[in-house]
Amino acid sequence: MALIAGGSAGLGLATGAAPARAGSLVVLASRPAERCAAAAARVSAGTGGTAAGRACDVTDERSVPGLTDWVLATLALAIAASRPVPR
Repeated sequence: MALIAGGSAGLGLATGAAPARAGSLVVLASRPAERCAAAAARVSAGTGGTAAGRACDVTDERSVPGLTDWVLATLALAIAASRPVPR
């Protein structure tokens, strides 16, 4: 999984394409939720990979825990889905 702050435009958006092409889940985080969602859709469509957009203002310490909680939960689900279910 790749988490890219400032990922909805410019260098952050461009940086998200490589890990998506390589098969990693990419999370593009930035302040405007709509731009994050649009950027994630562009990365997914352009690479065939999986990208998600999440709103987060990393300059606001109250905003960051929500992003990290979501990333950790998503990563746990991805790991669980990739492993066989114990019998």
